[in-house]
Amino acid sequence: MSKIWPVTRGDGVTVAVLDTGVNARLPELADAVLRGGDTTGSGTDGRKDLDDEDDGHGTAMAALIAARPRADGFVGVAPEAHVLPVQVSGSPTSDAHTALVRGIRFAADHGAQVISMSVGLDGDTVPNHCPDDIQAAIAYAARRDIVVVAAAGNSGDELNDHEYPAACAGVVAVGAVDSDNRPWAKTQRQDYVTVAAPGVHIGWLAASGKYYPNGWGTSQATALTAAGVALVRSTNRTMSARTVVQRMIATANPTADTLPDSRTGYGVFRIHRALDTAGFPVRADSPNPVYQRLDQWMARQRASASPRSNEQQGKEKSHHSLSAMYKYSAVSALVVAMIGVSVGIYFRRRVAG
Repeated sequence: MSKIWPVTRGDGVTVAVLDTGVNARLPELADAVLRGGDTTGSGTDGRKDLDDEDDGHGTAMAALIAARPRADGFVGVAPEAHVLPVQVSGSPTSDAHTALVRGIRFAADHGAQVISMSVGLDGDTVPNHCPDDIQAAIAYAARRDIVVVAAAGNSGDELNDHEYPAACAGVVAVGAVDSDNRPWAKTQRQDYVTVAAPGVHIGWLAASGKYYPNGWGTSQATALTAAGVALVRSTNRTMSARTVVQRMIATANPTADTLPDSRTGYGVFRIHRALDTAGFPVRADSPNPVYQRLDQWMARQRASASPRSNEQQGKEKSHHSLSAMYKYSAVSALVVAMIGVSVGIYFRRRVAG
């Protein structure tokens, strides 16, 4: 971080962490975590981690992003950024799919400039691998100039199924690489992968305050990417989310001869390149597949909501109908319940060590 921290440490940027909540009582996070939200119905403000199985998945992700330096030496990538914790899982009685939809919208309405989601659901049973209500929530965030980041998945060497929200249009889907920039064996192999980041042997801070030196997964890669985006946005305050993502893609370090690569997308995210507009210029017409897909989805939504023909409108007016008004298509019914159903939500777990 020697090229970055002299320039910025993330001051002025808020990263929403949609996860199991964050233990804001830890010294490393006490000054970093804002009052957030809970869309599971558990009644918290996001500042309590309800993950007992893995000692605080949400806390670990928040610490990687914005932990303040303390005597033990652990520090986040953007240690002057703030975390907006949004609990979307951890409650066994909640409808986690609905919680995720509401969580994205909550983050968009409460000052987030980056949304980080280290979660994944089976998208193979869903049309276009992304439910309509999730996609609509992501579009809602994009219209508010928010960069949305999500984990690509951890079953690349097994099922390798499509997962959302990573597969949704408008999302920077993150794969994992090791310290030599080689793709991690388990990182997902899908055409939606945008970039990659370190996800092997990543230390993390648990909700209990314990430090674990050996974490792995696209969860960690996603949190580190979200922190990097915070640094880029802190340095370039007027740069749009669309341009941030374009620069991420254009300045990434490729890991394959043919791009995009199914495991690492356009390459490993290089924070210092993305934030340095003078040293690493990017053409305005450089590819931006993340937003191209989103633009296509929005165009389809507009087309489906277009007014009826003048002839039909005349007929309707003659019958005193009000149905000639613009109507936007409703979101589909929930396709997959994330908790308590066989497909389930799962977090990118660590290797014990």
